[in-house]
Amino acid sequence: MGLGYNYFLSIAKGSAGEVRSQLYVALDVCLIINEEQFKKLLTLTEGVSRMIYGLILICTNTSKANTFNDY
Repeated sequence: MGLGYNYFLSIAKGSAGEVRSQLYVALDVCLIINEEQFKKLLTLTEGVSRMIYGLILICTNTSKANTFNDY
């Protein structure tokens, strides 16, 4: 996996963080979502963020392993 893919994953992880921020704003406004909806959506976005981070780790380790195999 190239550096481009890792870059894409980093952007995706940042976007998941932005969604979490917007959830807090939506909850504070109290007109968009209620507490139950907030908790459910927050849990989902945290899960997505963890999955993306896992992919980043896998790609980074795979990239390092491929670099060592070149020598």
